[in-house]
Order: sequence, then C-alpha cells, then structure tokens
Amino acid sequence: MATMKYEDDRSTSSLSALVRRLIVAAFGLFIFTFGIYVTLRANIGVGPWDVLSMGIEKQTVFSFGESALIVSATILILDLLLKEKIGPGTVLDVIITGKGVDLFLAWDPLPLQTTIYGGVAFILLGLTLMAIGQRIYMPQALGMGPRDLLMVALGKRVRNIPIGLVLTVILGLVILSGWLLGGSVGLGTLVSLIAAGPIMQMIFAIKRFEPRNVSHDTFAVFKRVLAKR
Repeated sequence: MATMKYEDDRSTSSLSALVRRLIVAAFGLFIFTFGIYVTLRANIGVGPWDVLSMGIEKQTVFSFGESALIVSATILILDLLLKEKIGPGTVLDVIITGKGVDLFLAWDPLPLQTTIYGGVAFILLGLTLMAIGQRIYMPQALGMGPRDLLMVALGKRVRNIPIGLVLTVILGLVILSGWLLGGSVGLGTLVSLIAAGPIMQMIFAIKRFEPRNVSHDTFAVFKRVLAKR
C-alpha cells in the first residue's frame, strides 16, 4: 500500500500549513493525555507501562519516576535502532503528555471511581479518548511519541497483522516483564491489555487510517519551510 505524507495531501510548503499541522497534532495529544488522566481516575490498577516501571523500581535503586524515564529512554533507543524518524511530534508528545497529565490531575474535573463498574467504564472511556487523540495527531506526519513509534516500527515488520493486535502483544510483553520484576497487576491493567488494541483498531478504521502507511517529517521540515520564505 502506498505511503501517505499526511492526511488530505496538505502542503508543507508554507509556514501557515506547518503551524496548522502542529496545532492539530497538539490538539490530538491533549485529547490523548486527557484519556490517560481518565484511566488514572478509574482507580482499579495501574497501566501496562507503569507495571514495568514499578517492577524496575523494586529491583533497582531507582525511584518510580526515574524508572519511568529509563523505560522511555530505552523505548526511544529501540525506535532509533529500528530506523524510525524522530520529529516535532515526538517532542510535542513528550511535553504534552508529561505536563498535561499533571495539569489535568491538578484541575481534577472527574471523581475518583470507587466501584469496579465505574472503574472499568473509566478505563474504556480513557482508552477510547487516547485512540481518538492518536487518530488526530498521527496523520499530521510530524513524528510520533516513543511508544507509538515502537508500535508502528514493529507493525511494519508484520504487516499482515492488524496494528491493534501488535499493540496488544507489546502491552502483554510489557505487563509480563513488569510482573516478573515484581510490578503490581490490577484489574485495570488487564482491561487495558484486552481492550486497548481493539479500541484503537476500531477508531483507526474510521476513514481506514493505517499508521504504518504515513511517511513522517523530521525536524528538517522547519528548514525546508523557512528556506522558502
């Protein structure tokens, strides 16, 4: 299947077009980040990647936050080894998801769930918002966050497998690794494992979006645009 530069064949030849793409990507990442916040308010177990960070914390001298940074850095190194492109969208992802979760937690517009049913509903809602955010920011072709880069990089090597199933396999391996290291696995962790991939696949099916077919711009896009001014 042919690659897409970005949705609707929009031009990168002007500064206004690039700014528009950055704004749309940032908007998608804010939705994605709000989805993360919603899953945190579910209160029925940590997310898959947090299980791994927790496991590293228990086996090393690093704090949970330091362990999370180690996980993120390791993923980014893997992305580069798999020859994935790092672009403005990668930086936006790190900044918006990192600071955005703190912002939403400080604002805290949603109640902490105290029942299993409410918790599961919040997990599913959060995963849906995260997938919608991915569906908005990825087609802007400005690079992706480290975890999305890993998913797409591995997905390119098994194109006969739906990208949602690729995500499920990654999350399963992450949870297993974290659990073996001593990380805590809760109901929310298992719901995320089961539902994240199918929900993302369903959202991506809208307009038949396939992230493996997007050709992303690197930071050189700024140089190209400024050179034409």
